[in-house]
Amino acid sequence: MGVITRLIVLIAFISLSCSKQYPESETGENIYGQQIYDLHAVDTVFIPVDSTVSTFYPIFQYYEHQDSCWFVVYNSIDHTIRFFNIKTKYEERSITLDLDGPKTIPELQGLLVHNLDSIFLFSLITNDIFLINKNGSIHDSFVVNEKIIDGPNGYEIQVGDFFNPSFDYPLLTFWIAPLIERTQPEYYKYQIAVDFDVNERKIARNYGNYPKAYSEGFTYFLLEDAGRLQSVDYDIHYFLGSHKLFLHNKQDKSLAKEVFAKSIYLPEKISASMKKRGVEPERQQQANYYIQTGRYSVIRYDSHNGLYYRFVRHPQELKEPSGLLNGKIDSKYSIMILDSTFAVVGEYVLSAKQFLEITSFVSQGLLWISANHPKNSINHEDHLVFIRFKPVLK
Repeated sequence: MGVITRLIVLIAFISLSCSKQYPESETGENIYGQQIYDLHAVDTVFIPVDSTVSTFYPIFQYYEHQDSCWFVVYNSIDHTIRFFNIKTKYEERSITLDLDGPKTIPELQGLLVHNLDSIFLFSLITNDIFLINKNGSIHDSFVVNEKIIDGPNGYEIQVGDFFNPSFDYPLLTFWIAPLIERTQPEYYKYQIAVDFDVNERKIARNYGNYPKAYSEGFTYFLLEDAGRLQSVDYDIHYFLGSHKLFLHNKQDKSLAKEVFAKSIYLPEKISASMKKRGVEPERQQQANYYIQTGRYSVIRYDSHNGLYYRFVRHPQELKEPSGLLNGKIDSKYSIMILDSTFAVVGEYVLSAKQFLEITSFVSQGLLWISANHPKNSINHEDHLVFIRFKPVLK
């Protein structure tokens, strides 16, 4: 989830009764593959951490190089970057960032490990990007504030749980969010991704639009986070309130095609938060909407098996009108399995109150999912706990 959503999740979210109509652009049919997959739990992995490292939705990146694989965490408490080797199951290295002095690096919203001596850091409170080496020294820094043609008057950089930044020299790709209230339809009319040229120190292009559903008389605020991942062939965008995947060519970033990929556990149309220019729902209505409305979450790419894993959050029924008896993260989840042609080849249901689906990654053909849910009996505050899953043909 993006930085704004992280904060909002702790408060609340939107009313199911605010919109009874649905956008026509979200209609479509899945393509189904002939081979059907399931997921089998292989084992449980415990990685020890000290008391300062959060195991609950940490800011992280999975990074591999040659024969080594790391779960890299930014720890805001002591302003460090920790590298946990998932093979040895121990912390292997740590980088301490300066909080004071002329080389100060402010609190971060995300990071991108390009290699062990070249790490991009995205500031939480400004549009600054820092490039550091393996010792934490600043090698370069960039301020992204130029006016974008046909873009918003102002914007902020966003990276986080859904939109994976990337670096393909000399282009650094990330998400920008206009400085417009997310309840306003104007927020959803701008292109959302930018390629920033680190040599020219300016934006080379912007691309990628919100789905038409987000601008057809409906507002999907609190489902506004844009998602992105890269496969061998495509730069893929996805959204929490849309069944569709948007496949962009990796070279020129033009939209190659749209793919309809609907979970069997979500309705034909995911209800919008409110009507265009409608009255913003009260906070309790927002909380109830968040509980009752199913939606999509992260997508992970398994290059080893040629599969995509699309996490789906199932709707909950309210236990009582206030919604206070419903846990905000107590929903069931399922994982849609798509093959390399984006045909649906399975959907596996996870138990409720067991997993933190955003804290997941694929390593060497296995899907790792965090089991550090607060209500999971194997959750440990002093360990990162993962259950590893293997795709198998039925």
